[in-house]
Amino acid sequence: MEIGIGLWILLAIAVGLLASHEFGRSGVVWFFLALFFAPLAGLLLFVLPARRPCPFCAEFNRLSAVAC
Repeated sequence: MEIGIGLWILLAIAVGLLASHEFGRSGVVWFFLALFFAPLAGLLLFVLPARRPCPFCAEFNRLSAVAC
């Protein structure tokens, strides 16, 4: 568990450094945004159902759908 938290913080630091060096944004603000929103994005990816577009009508269907 400690490795996951350490990796999470390390990636948030990387986002802050990238924002400040490459895009001229505030690294501290982007660090805290990445630190706060990363678990929310992961939770949304876990909770939201997976969908794919239908090749015929372009509507989004569940992955388990057989027909449109």
